[in-house]
Amino acid sequence: MKTDIRFAGLVLVLAGQVSLAAASPTASEFLPCHRLATALLAQCLDATPGSGHELCWDSARRKHDACYAEVRASHVPDRKRIEAAKKAAEKNRN
Repeated sequence: MKTDIRFAGLVLVLAGQVSLAAASPTASEFLPCHRLATALLAQCLDATPGSGHELCWDSARRKHDACYAEVRASHVPDRKRIEAAKKAAEKNRN
């Protein structure tokens, strides 16, 4: 009986972690990326009035894209941890 309760608790915890790990980024999580790119672009354009605009746009775009990649990467499930937890749950079940 005690093992069944522990197993049920472990399953609930794992289910919560798996669903959190597989969540998608929200629009608000990308706002810092937008602010960063905007600030970098404005600073660069202010520093080079009348020239170098392509470099400014390219630099801001690279930082923006890198920031987006970081946000997306933070939502990728940790497969090794999930598999280890599944194995531990299975081992406790037996």
